[in-house]
Amino acid sequence: MVPTSQEQTSENESVVEASVAGGTPAGGRVLPSRLERHRRRARKAALSALYAAELSHQPPVDVCKMQEDYFGRARDLTKELVDGVSRNIDRLDQRISSVAEHWALDRMPRVDLVVLRMAMYELEELSDIPTGATINEAVELAKCFSTTDSSRFVNGVLGKLATDISSV
Repeated sequence: MVPTSQEQTSENESVVEASVAGGTPAGGRVLPSRLERHRRRARKAALSALYAAELSHQPPVDVCKMQEDYFGRARDLTKELVDGVSRNIDRLDQRISSVAEHWALDRMPRVDLVVLRMAMYELEELSDIPTGATINEAVELAKCFSTTDSSRFVNGVLGKLATDISSV
């Protein structure tokens, strides 16, 4: 059954009212906050820049500069992620290798490796972002941009890394 324009307007108003009030619309969907949407855009932009750098063998900072017009308001966090990952890539790769059992970094899908690097950097360096949010977003990026098994793999690796970080 196709909703009438009045029913559709009522549903849209419910979504808008709930998002303004910080609640859940009548349909039960939890809407991401403005900050969550901003971080999601930044992560996607950083993934794009880091992945392009990985494939083209160009410095991530140069790729980031070429794509800068597409970052919008997410520019600062995008640059932080790209710069942070590129400055700490050896340390991040070492940590990922230590928990990714039976997986050499050169055998991992490139998208998975980039997602893991970004999330690991967030977990270690950006303490204002909740651990669960970082892991959930990394899993979502893997679902959207990598293989069918990647989300489980990313979740498992990040779960171990987060446990290691919290026990220190």
